[in-house]
Amino acid sequence: MSEAEDIKAQAGALLKGNLANLEKKSKEGKPLSAQELALVQSLANNESTTAPLWAKNQVELAAFLSVTHKTIQRWRKILGNPGAEANGQYNVVAWKEWAKANGKKSGPKEHEPTQTEAKARQLLLQNQKIEIQIGILAKQYVKVSDVERWTGELVMQAKKVLLSGPASLAPQLVGVSIPEAEKLLREWLHHALSQLTQNPIGDEPGGESS
Repeated sequence: MSEAEDIKAQAGALLKGNLANLEKKSKEGKPLSAQELALVQSLANNESTTAPLWAKNQVELAAFLSVTHKTIQRWRKILGNPGAEANGQYNVVAWKEWAKANGKKSGPKEHEPTQTEAKARQLLLQNQKIEIQIGILAKQYVKVSDVERWTGELVMQAKKVLLSGPASLAPQLVGVSIPEAEKLLREWLHHALSQLTQNPIGDEPGGESS
């Protein structure tokens, strides 16, 4: 085994070990940290955490993007490509993002997820479930049934307040001028909206809505 292959094998073993520890943490109901989450996402997407950031030349860039050297030469002629840095190197991440944004095919073909990828994706789902459970305990979430009930109560109270307008306003509008009628209507509407804002579901003072 070459030195490069040995380093790659060690890195793979380390990642699998980290994944096992994170799986244990998740089973204990503990959410992942931002750094741990980033690691799991990279594994789920089959992205190497030791992927190179820079290519020394177009040949290396082509290899990192899994395309031919001729493809890179052709892409270099397209306006808006990332190009090369002042030192002649190529930003691999920038080129990957540019290729993806412009519909250029790069990287390995789609494949069936490996066991590590599948475990990482499952771990992401489990972590999301834990975060939601924590949010529920912290009262950051509201039941759908409660929202539906509150919405219904709001609509009914608004309907009740607004429909009371004609009966209460009619006697006041008899014989008044149009400007005075507009003023009375505006004042009543302002009062009604203030009432709905302060007591949206019509709770009795000191009581609870049913």
